[in-house]
Amino acid sequence: MGVRANRPKMLRDCQGALIQHSQDDDIYSGTYASSTIRYHGFARPGVTEDEARWRLSKETIGTGTYDSTQTISVQFADSSNDYEHIYDDSVAFTISALTKANPGEVTTTAAHGYSTGDVIEIEGCDATEANDEFYTITKVDATKFTIGTDTSGWVGAGTTGSTYKRTYANSYTYA
Repeated sequence: MGVRANRPKMLRDCQGALIQHSQDDDIYSGTYASSTIRYHGFARPGVTEDEARWRLSKETIGTGTYDSTQTISVQFADSSNDYEHIYDDSVAFTISALTKANPGEVTTTAAHGYSTGDVIEIEGCDATEANDEFYTITKVDATKFTIGTDTSGWVGAGTTGSTYKRTYANSYTYA
């Protein structure tokens, strides 16, 4: 069935006429990847995060005095606004330490395989400020990387949680 199987289904009104699908009908997941980049995912209600039925986009925010809150561009994953992309559920690496430093450094219990510039997400960390956030990392060694965020003012250092490389933020081409 190809791509069409992943597009949102059209609804009909009480007279049987098609009701156009709009983005307002979708469920939404969005997050900052940095102060100037936001990633957004839209899917129809009932779609879970691990289904390949998400439309992904990357929003670029201005950095100047007058445009620091304005959208400069919105790009769709793989130049498509079809609902065919997936919010990936990559392999989790367990956190053994997250320092209170500038920048914060994460240590994993096993070799993470990340590279400098990868986008990762942290979940379930006892340093709760880190949770459900995306970070562009700098690799230190096989089990350590920095997250590019000043964590020195956080309530506590972290010793639990998981990191996930978010492929959609790393490998899709946004056009």
